[in-house]
Amino acid sequence: MPTFFENYRSSDLTFDSSSIYWTNPTDNEICEVMMSWEQPIMEKMAEVCVSEGDDVLELGFGMGILSDAIQAKNPKTHTIVELHKDIIPRLKEWAKDKDNVIVIEGTWADVIDQYKTYDSILLDTYAD
Repeated sequence: MPTFFENYRSSDLTFDSSSIYWTNPTDNEICEVMMSWEQPIMEKMAEVCVSEGDDVLELGFGMGILSDAIQAKNPKTHTIVELHKDIIPRLKEWAKDKDNVIVIEGTWADVIDQYKTYDSILLDTYAD
């Protein structure tokens, strides 16, 4: 039987204006990945952890709420690691006009050899 993580990774996500969710095929439970109500939390994380000119590592893009808050702080570099096949295209679209953004596809643990040194590491990962 597949694990929760394996089910999540292979699932098709549903995106609406305020959330990302999926249905776990093991039990047909609807699982929320990210919701818009998290915005104040994400903004506070960036406020506390990121300064202008920092090299920032973000694990998990989701709806891009934390990514927007990090970009507002004007980091030197902003590396984002994302694993889900449905979120990666949205991340790439969001990043296409941001010269300081580096996209790495995969789980944060599987791509650890691609990391460098960062001033801040922020994460709001799901299912790992």
